[in-house]
Amino acid sequence: MTGSENIARAYKEAGWLSRGTWSWVGSVVKEGYRRQLSEDDLLPLEEHETAEFEMKKFQELWAVECKTHKGDKPSLQHVMWLQFRGRYFACVLLNCLQHVISLASPLMLIQILRFLDSDDPLWKGIVLAVVFGCIPFGSSMANQYSMQTAFMLGMSVRTLCSALVYDKTFNLSNSAWQQRSIGEIQNLMAFDAKAMGDNMGMTPQLFSAPALILAILVLLGLLLGPSMLLGVAIMLLSFPVSGFAFGNIIKHRVLQSKLMDKRLKKLSEMLQGVRVLKFYAWESFFAGQIQKLRLEELRELRIQSMLRAVTTFSIVGIPLCVTMATFGLYTALGNDLTPEVAFPALLLFNALMFPLTFLPVVVTNVISVGVALGRIANFLQDPERAPTPQSERASTGTSAVLRIKGGEFAWTESPGMPGFREPAPPEEPKGKAAKKAANQAKAKKEEEKKNEAKEATTGPQAAETVTKEHEDVDAASAKASEADAQALEKFRLSGVDVEIKRGSLVVVCGVVGSGKTSLLEAILGGMVMTDGEICVQGSCAYASQVPWIMNCTVRENILFGIDCDEERYQKAVQAASLKKDLEMLPGGDDTEIGERGINLSGGQKARVSLARACYSKSDIILLDDPLAAVDAHVGKELTENCIKGFLLGRTRILVTNALHILPDADLILVMKAGKVVEQGTYAKLSAADGELCALMEAYGQTQGEEEDGSFASANDVDVLELPTQGGSVRASLDTREGRPSREGRPSGEGVAPASARSSM
Repeated sequence: MTGSENIARAYKEAGWLSRGTWSWVGSVVKEGYRRQLSEDDLLPLEEHETAEFEMKKFQELWAVECKTHKGDKPSLQHVMWLQFRGRYFACVLLNCLQHVISLASPLMLIQILRFLDSDDPLWKGIVLAVVFGCIPFGSSMANQYSMQTAFMLGMSVRTLCSALVYDKTFNLSNSAWQQRSIGEIQNLMAFDAKAMGDNMGMTPQLFSAPALILAILVLLGLLLGPSMLLGVAIMLLSFPVSGFAFGNIIKHRVLQSKLMDKRLKKLSEMLQGVRVLKFYAWESFFAGQIQKLRLEELRELRIQSMLRAVTTFSIVGIPLCVTMATFGLYTALGNDLTPEVAFPALLLFNALMFPLTFLPVVVTNVISVGVALGRIANFLQDPERAPTPQSERASTGTSAVLRIKGGEFAWTESPGMPGFREPAPPEEPKGKAAKKAANQAKAKKEEEKKNEAKEATTGPQAAETVTKEHEDVDAASAKASEADAQALEKFRLSGVDVEIKRGSLVVVCGVVGSGKTSLLEAILGGMVMTDGEICVQGSCAYASQVPWIMNCTVRENILFGIDCDEERYQKAVQAASLKKDLEMLPGGDDTEIGERGINLSGGQKARVSLARACYSKSDIILLDDPLAAVDAHVGKELTENCIKGFLLGRTRILVTNALHILPDADLILVMKAGKVVEQGTYAKLSAADGELCALMEAYGQTQGEEEDGSFASANDVDVLELPTQGGSVRASLDTREGRPSREGRPSGEGVAPASARSSM
């Protein structure tokens, strides 16, 4: 039996006493002494501790909440309360039990002091001493159970919040996506969900701590009489100060969250466009913008820390002030401060220090939980993508696996469509922000006046160069963003009528920007269907044009969470021509891949993505130009061994401009301006002398002008001869870039020039 099995067995066979005292952990410590513990030694989660269990329960409660609040926004706070109230009440009760046990110490001390001045039998004193000694043990046990329950509650809340954000991300409508950033969603996962989990377990103290304070004050009143009222007055006077500080903490916490979102959004945009940023040498400008946002965020954090420090310092000093004032008034009123009064009172004052010290921390955590919960609730209220209208399923005997009838697709929802989100109105600056904006506008006007004065003395060009770099950066960024948004809104797929049979090879071709990738996205549901019907039978696997690579091993990237079938895995690796590449890697397929596949070439990333699609058992394989990123001989291997070999029998939809594969296609779709202008077999389309022939002639023209002066080697040129009705078209395709070769490139021995020749 392995060490991991010993640990699991020790926990399962542990009785109530062993679990109650955590003595079963001794087996873990013993195993850790023998060897180094690993992740495999972790105990499996119970069913009620899994994310699936929490999500299933939440979805049931959320469905009921949506039914009872038709027309109104359902309350996430109410659903969370319904789901976790049982565990929350358990935390409150355990906290109260701990406080009750801790309050028994001064009461027992009073009895012991009275016993010392009495003539009671010895056994009574022994019993009092034993009970007095057991009180810390019982308080510690209750405290540990309370902390464990609170920790489990916090983990469950964090798990649920992370799962909700993760699930919502995949269901956001396209218009909602345009108003959200990756950095903002990552912020919800990394900070808000974490804040919910870390602080939720401490919120039960918000109910038990005031109850403890009230109980201590009652006991002090019984001991000290009216003198205790002075201490109560001092505590009451401190509450407005704490309330003012906590209110400001809330305000600055919200401002900090907004600044954090802006910074992460800007940082994400900068990293995604780092090539353009480097090309134009804009590093210092964007670094300055991010640094500016970070400094503003740090200013808010600094204010929060100062407010917390002030409130904590003042409240820690309150018990001392209360003790001195109460004892002073007690003796001033002519009372004798005897040990029977002084020592229990000191214990009670010390016990009072804990809730008074801890209460501001609890209130701060409650504030953080409220802010985080509000942000997550706001995200969950975003509109979701409307379900794609599905036509009725075809009969069992049909061979059609995909059918689109009159399909109209757009990249974003229009006003009035399900899933459309109104753009958020720009926030008007208020208070200090408005004053700051006014100062910036004033500074800008002064700078313009200085530039005008400089222009008058040194000429217009010198004045223009003062702010030219920053203006160029802002203008270029604004124009690029606006152009991208307008292009997305304008581009559409229209009049799509396609029926694809099961097990067929479909090739989608067309010029750049004709809508080939958009067609695949429409099949996957990434585009919004505005009209028509679509029927997809079976699951889909998608290998995108830009491979999506995880930061894990090559094997894990290919398996993608599916159980490993070694024979099938090796065949998929062989079909994707990865065998030699894996042999060159230092750890083989166990080599760790860096962020975004940084230690792999473009062709290797494309083939890892292709191997992932091959290993999956999906019925439909969508391949977005996987041959463009590989060399010519590798492209031929992928065509023969993978597309026409390993994937044979499954429906394959291949986007490519590698014309040599057209004669092997069962169906060819020719795209132009977002429309399927031609479809059919190669023989049919070549005989029609339509768009496909025009595309091949464009790739096979005999005359061409040199465009960039670059050259392709003989190994990088794929020479093909395609039969047509009137003869043949002999074309060459530069497989390094996925573009036709151009005239002016030298040819190797036995290889036709890069400029292709056509004969009719």
